[in-house]
Amino acid sequence: MRVRFTKDYDYTPSQERRVTIAYSAGQELTVKREAGEAAIAAGRAEEVEPFNGAEPAKFDHDQDGEPGGSKPKSKVQA
Repeated sequence: MRVRFTKDYDYTPSQERRVTIAYSAGQELTVKREAGEAAIAAGRAEEVEPFNGAEPAKFDHDQDGEPGGSKPKSKVQA
């Protein structure tokens, strides 16, 4: 999930309570869904549209039906 932090936010993962991750206002990052949803619920972040709102199909550079990435290269036998 991609979010833009509008205010500083400290996130503690539910599976690892000994850790706190500090996010600063203005950061735009890909975060774990749990972190993103918690920050949005707290009013500290907003979700960013993937691909900046563009049609994902436009990013299918290798025509495999998925945006981005590349197909594995076939091995050439010598």
